[in-house]
Amino acid sequence: MEPHGYCITTDKDGDQILTRGTSGTRPLSVPNGYAAFEAISGTGKYAGMTAANLFTFQFSGSPNDPAHYSATCDVQGVYKMP
Repeated sequence: MEPHGYCITTDKDGDQILTRGTSGTRPLSVPNGYAAFEAISGTGKYAGMTAANLFTFQFSGSPNDPAHYSATCDVQGVYKMP
């Protein structure tokens, strides 16, 4: 998994966070997959916020057999409000 690109998340009040998905060297502690995202901009209550998240994935089964395929995701992150 190599995430690339941007995502805009909008909350119920209409305030938004722009995040960038990045790829790089997979941490040694991550056996199956990962995705790293960082907040790079925000509006309203999120203006000036910084954040970083690391999603790690554990896959089991075969992707060719959806009835017996699953993924477990763990998210670790930090954020700082202005």
